[in-house]
Amino acid sequence: MGVPQVLIYSKGVLQVLIYNKGAAIIQAKKSCVYKKRKRLEDQLKKLLYLQDKINQNSKVEINEYGQPCGPSSTEFSNFIGALVRTKGFPIAHDDWRKVCPQQKYKLWTDSQLLQLVYEDSCCKWREFKSDLKKLYDDDMEDEELLALRDERVHEEDWKWLIDHWRSPEGANRSMRGKSNRSKSTQNHTTGSTSHARVGNEMCQELGRPPRRDELFIRTHTHNGLPHKGAEITVNALKDAVRDHPELIEKSIGEGDAYFHVYGPEKNGYVRVVGLGPTPSDLDMPGAKKCTSTRLQMEIEARR
Repeated sequence: MGVPQVLIYSKGVLQVLIYNKGAAIIQAKKSCVYKKRKRLEDQLKKLLYLQDKINQNSKVEINEYGQPCGPSSTEFSNFIGALVRTKGFPIAHDDWRKVCPQQKYKLWTDSQLLQLVYEDSCCKWREFKSDLKKLYDDDMEDEELLALRDERVHEEDWKWLIDHWRSPEGANRSMRGKSNRSKSTQNHTTGSTSHARVGNEMCQELGRPPRRDELFIRTHTHNGLPHKGAEITVNALKDAVRDHPELIEKSIGEGDAYFHVYGPEKNGYVRVVGLGPTPSDLDMPGAKKCTSTRLQMEIEARR
């Protein structure tokens, strides 16, 4: 697995991250190309495009919280996903925290974005396993399932996944996941565009960083209409700003309009700001997400 090299330099209030895909793009090509039902000519076109990318530096802007926020931020996120989907990265675990730390460390070497890359890698790792689960059917025999193995997955890992999905524990986890997803009604409307990128675009439009209520409304609205599941919240945020204009001047730590409508943060995370920022990053009183000791030591060791 290739390890990207990075260099950070300043660009106004933002910074620019330069990373080199190098050999990792060769390993990742199946992540972008390998589809059994795709026509061969389409696969070859994509493969040639990826070959042209080898050893070319790519740039992505990052904001003050270390979040990729420029036009190429989606490509950077896809690159992380490609690394996680590379053959050889372990997926025979039911929890990201059980993956060997040394394997995680191979994904990224720079300390500045280490925590964000790990968080994004966790999401991509779970998404990959979810995609693989679509190949599974309880009614299939072992021979049928083994024949469906994705080429990016080692045979032993694929056997482990099949056994896990068949087990009572795996079935229960699947049911809990479906139940939790059914309760998630406030889906954003920005697709693969991150909140950090939307926030950066709004900052350029407004001449200032957007408030959380503004960012929530933008990311949950399509063609001028709020997403069905988010309509109540969107209207409540608009009412809060209209009825309490003093909230406009309040920061997240001081209790902004989103806090006024939704209440305090839970589990040490900050809502509507995307992956990366912690409560302490935003000077929020009474709420703190602690970085694991292992990650703290790794970050310090790489400074």
